[in-house]
Amino acid sequence: MAILVRGRHPGGRLAAAAGSQIALAAKVLRGWLAGRARPVFLASATVLAAVAAGIAAVGVADAGSPGSTGPPARTPGALASAPAGSAGPSTGPSVPPLPAAAAGLRAVPGAVGTARLCWEAAEGAAEYVLEYRDVAAGEAWTLMPYPIGDVCYTVEQLAVGRTYEFRIVGSNSAGNGAPSNVVRVAVTRPLPAAVTGLTAVPGAVGTARLCWEAAEGAAEYVLEYRDVAAGEAWTLMPYPIGDVCYTVEQLAVGRTYEFRIVGSNSAGNGAPSNVVRVTVTRPLPAAVTGLTAVPGSGTAELCWNAADGANRYLLEHRDVTAGEAWATMPYPIDGLCYTVRQLLGGHTYELRITGSNSAGNGPPSNTVTVTPTA
Repeated sequence: MAILVRGRHPGGRLAAAAGSQIALAAKVLRGWLAGRARPVFLASATVLAAVAAGIAAVGVADAGSPGSTGPPARTPGALASAPAGSAGPSTGPSVPPLPAAAAGLRAVPGAVGTARLCWEAAEGAAEYVLEYRDVAAGEAWTLMPYPIGDVCYTVEQLAVGRTYEFRIVGSNSAGNGAPSNVVRVAVTRPLPAAVTGLTAVPGAVGTARLCWEAAEGAAEYVLEYRDVAAGEAWTLMPYPIGDVCYTVEQLAVGRTYEFRIVGSNSAGNGAPSNVVRVTVTRPLPAAVTGLTAVPGSGTAELCWNAADGANRYLLEHRDVTAGEAWATMPYPIDGLCYTVRQLLGGHTYELRITGSNSAGNGPPSNTVTVTPTA
């Protein structure tokens, strides 16, 4: 009823008639209820009548007519939200601007395979994202899968011998900002520490045994040597040593050499060790054994066994009868037998043989006694 009436009859006569009819109906209803002693219903009927009268009056009245007592009509869009960016109240959460670009990124290599990155805080950044790539492998930029909540970060597990580039991006709920400056890190091993405790012990002819303490960070060792007598510069042995002892061979007898050891790894060579000096000599010959003597007329035929390390032999002799001291024959003997001549018949002689080489003379042999005939 009210919808059909609204706006179709702008005059007030219809409203007055409707009000009269409703008021009359309410009066009859109250009289009937009063006769039946129903106070509750009576009150309800009175309220109902008043409400009905008010509804009719409001519904029938023209909102734009003069003397209207109802609220002003709403325009169709009165309850719609204000458009975005208008001065009206916002209906959703505010979105922050993207962070500023991170600045001042720097990298300091640390332990093997690590680098420490630090940068300036970026305005508006709630956290940071690391981007990296392997330059040698030609990789594209890769995003580290978890954020960084500080302005320093240690990158780990970098491959030795590779070069990496890094950059930092500030991030917040709106997204990622512009990347920082790019830093480059070449991953290398530290050079080995200096070798210590180098010693040298002469061995067989032309050899020397070198031993030293292990050097921290060394994967292998390099031998440097020089011939002091020849005035040589240091020479690097062309192949590495995998242990902490090494026997040097083919050294010239009578020469003096100097040696030093250098630790080495993929990063290069460390500082050299202390220097040791070796003078190469032959060992003295062993003692001659098995000397025998057969006397003759003013002679004595001597024979003996070869002595280890001897390349020639010396004859020592003395005339016991004449009370002489030991004397050495002035020229060497190359064989293992020798005939002594010009001995005085009837004199008693003592004879012995000594082995000799470039290092010197060995101990003498057993002594034989002979008395030649005239």
